Amino acid sequence: MKDPQHKITLARRIGKPAERVYEAWTDADRMRLWAGDRVEADTRIGGSYRFDNADGDTVYVHTGEFLVLEPGRRVRMSFRAGPEDSATDKRYSDEFIEVNLQPLPDGATELLFVNGWNGDPLDEEGIEAVRQAWSEWLDRLETALAAEPEQETKQ
Repeated sequence: MKDPQHKITLARRIGKPAERVYEAWTDADRMRLWAGDRVEADTRIGGSYRFDNADGDTVYVHTGEFLVLEPGRRVRMSFRAGPEDSATDKRYSDEFIEVNLQPLPDGATELLFVNGWNGDPLDEEGIEAVRQAWSEWLDRLETALAAEPEQETKQ
């Protein structure tokens, strides 16, 4: 896959095995615990997803399709976001999010998160806003994973 013109990268150490972190990104029931108020996911290559998040009277919709699924290692999804009633923003194209997982010797996982796109660049304020928003989502992911019992791993 061609590198995007622009990208924002975040790294996190998650205190759960890579398989559990992968499931949090691909299992609709687990996704509902952190990704949105409403979650739909057809988790297969080419399958679509939708996360809805309400902020006051506005519902923000995040949609796309699963592009790469490597269990316990990597998830790549196309990505679009905006208020529910907005038209698609034409300034950005080929936007994606990618999660790369590296198991650590202590049973934790190193998560590398990438949000990439082509089109208009963001200014420093825009980059910081996107970085902050994704950081908040990763905080929600960590909180949801921390609340799960240790023995509850899907096969």
